Amino acid sequence: MKRNFLLLLAAVFSVGSYAQLNIQSGATFFIQSGATVTVQGDVTSNADIQGTGVLLLKGTSLQTVNMNGFSIPNVQVDNTSNVALGGIATINTSLVFTNGKIQLNTFDLNLAAATAVSGFDNTKYVITNNTGRLVRNSLGASPFVFPVGFDATTYNPLTVTQNGTVDNLGVRCLSGVLQNGTTGSAFVKEVVNASWAVTEAVNGGSNLALTSSWTGGDELPGFNRAKTGISYYDGVGWDMTNTQTAAAAGAGPYTITRNAVSNLANGGIFAVGQRPVLTTLLVAPKTYLHGSYAGAGLMSDGLRSAGLIPTTEPYTGMTNFSHIATGRGGGETI
Repeated sequence: MKRNFLLLLAAVFSVGSYAQLNIQSGATFFIQSGATVTVQGDVTSNADIQGTGVLLLKGTSLQTVNMNGFSIPNVQVDNTSNVALGGIATINTSLVFTNGKIQLNTFDLNLAAATAVSGFDNTKYVITNNTGRLVRNSLGASPFVFPVGFDATTYNPLTVTQNGTVDNLGVRCLSGVLQNGTTGSAFVKEVVNASWAVTEAVNGGSNLALTSSWTGGDELPGFNRAKTGISYYDGVGWDMTNTQTAAAAGAGPYTITRNAVSNLANGGIFAVGQRPVLTTLLVAPKTYLHGSYAGAGLMSDGLRSAGLIPTTEPYTGMTNFSHIATGRGGGETI
């Protein structure tokens, strides 16, 4: 009981913790309305931080916050050396960026349905450098900006609107665009050099509008800003058709929107570009080497009998040619 009383007393005022803040299991840490607790060291908590006051992260070196899955009512980030998560955390009311970024590492940062996020820009955002996601709980029809970037120098926010079933949606910004979504070689031209992973807590029911954002510096060689779109990797290939491309909006940063997104399987990977991420059309053409029509339902055998149809190279050894013996001429099949 004495431990709880001391924490409550300290929280009535605007106080500073210039070392570490460690909240033990079973303790009560209450930040009163209008109060601010300033921490310049690391934060470790095994309990929810209560009250309606603000936890201000104002270190001069990298601060680690490990909430162990517990929640904080209001957080303000004012650290140019950034804040790193050391465990899953939930913010219930507000997240304010003044200086610096939040690096997720392998941990999710959950935002409650009513949590307001403000102050973010291309110098202040959430870094999704590993498997950690920025998650918006109970996202519905009001557009929400996920202020994310893959590292400390790339900022590619994604705006998501849920026009389907309300759900908890998570977003990560990934480095580059891989041929197979999450695997394979990275594309080196004609795409924005970033991709986004979008997840849902309950599979099915989504009807999303996605708006991707990028700068001119994110565009790889050959990128056509006048004819681009958002493509989804469906597990077999990229699904965008030519009719889904359009001109990007804005004068830098640029944006493009895709509506009616319902499938988030296979990692929910989305990318912006044109030719490399267009859907693949597979064809199997055949060339029939025959002469003119000779009547009786047959083609003339004159080319074969005259020895004008080659039965050896170059046809039988060409790339993507397969030789099928039909008993007539070379019998080449492409």
